[in-house]
Amino acid sequence: MRTAAAAGVGGVAGFVAGLMLDVVIGVGGVATGGEPGGIKFLPLATAVLGALVAVAVSLRMRRKIR
Repeated sequence: MRTAAAAGVGGVAGFVAGLMLDVVIGVGGVATGGEPGGIKFLPLATAVLGALVAVAVSLRMRRKIR
């Protein structure tokens, strides 16, 4: 259950980070080239990456405690 919670929290945090990064890329594109840019599936990719990192950190911390 702890691993699933870590994956959920990591996924949500990664999704939010991906949205913010996509906005920053878009604003940077408008500021430099006049046209908004962005990466199509960036929030989804960062959500998956965030979930994987959160699970890895959770498992690593659990092994250190024992």
